[in-house]
Amino acid sequence: MTPTEEDKKEAAAKLLKYMSTFVEAWLKALGLHDATPALLEEVLAPIFNHLENALRNYANEGPFILGKFSMVDIAYVPFIERAEISFSNANYDIMAGRPKLAKWIEAMNTIDAYTSTKLETIGAVYIWEAIVESR
Repeated sequence: MTPTEEDKKEAAAKLLKYMSTFVEAWLKALGLHDATPALLEEVLAPIFNHLENALRNYANEGPFILGKFSMVDIAYVPFIERAEISFSNANYDIMAGRPKLAKWIEAMNTIDAYTSTKLETIGAVYIWEAIVESR
C-alpha cells in the first residue's frame, strides 16, 4: 500500500501534505449557513479539482489516486465520503464534472475493508447538520 516508485512516493507526500488544505476548505464550507451551490462551488472546487487532477496522473494504471490502492486513498476516503454526504442537502454534487473522482468513489466502494466502515447517510446528515447549527 506504500508506493515504491520514486514519482509515486513524491506524489503521495504532496497529496498527504495537501490534506490540511483539503480539510480546511471542507470545514470552511461546512460553516457556511444557507450556502448556495454556487458558493459551495467557489469554496470547494479548488480542492476537488486538485484531487481530480491527481487522479488523472495515474489513471492508466487504475482508478485509485496513485493508480493502485495506497495509503493516500485510505487517508482521503473518510473526508471525501463525509463531504459527499454533508453537501448533498445543499444540492452540491462533488462528482459533477469530475469523472475520475466518480470512478475513484466507485472503486473505493468495492473494498470491503472500507465499505464496512462507511457512515449511514441519513445518520451522517443529521450529525453534520447538528454540528453546523451549533456553530
